[in-house]
Amino acid sequence: MEKCNSEERIISALAHGCMIMPGTWLAPLVIWITAKSGFVRSHARQATGWQVLCVALMIVAMIMWVVGSGIVILLMPGHYEPTAGGGTYHVDEPGPAGLSIIRLAFFPLAGIAYVAFIIVSLIAAAKAWRGASFVYPLVGKMIESWAEQSPTDASGGDQGMEGN
Repeated sequence: MEKCNSEERIISALAHGCMIMPGTWLAPLVIWITAKSGFVRSHARQATGWQVLCVALMIVAMIMWVVGSGIVILLMPGHYEPTAGGGTYHVDEPGPAGLSIIRLAFFPLAGIAYVAFIIVSLIAAAKAWRGASFVYPLVGKMIESWAEQSPTDASGGDQGMEGN
């Protein structure tokens, strides 16, 4: 447990908890930039890195879904019939079912990944609420090593996450 007051614990927990609400992924960055406390800055830094990772992975998943959809459409045998109001594409025979299944699998997999990201964020928020440190999987140690090398954080009195 690190020494911090209740306001610092609440702000740190909010930095992690922003993951719950879509569109608030920049809030931890704002908290990180404006916070004076090393405890709050280290939690906000962790939350920022985690949420950037989550957004990046969701963008990659969307790109893969679009590309997968394009591949399915390109491989689907059929023909285009122009009409006065535009045109229609007629499928001559069913396309490769495997590609359609893979394409449709992205929705539940992205949903499961998002729920997992939220659960890990809530665990981090609970630890911050109790005044403990937390390092996210995959990006946490990288963020901390970057912060140790950063002159901005070093001069800001940042204490880091030594508690883990």
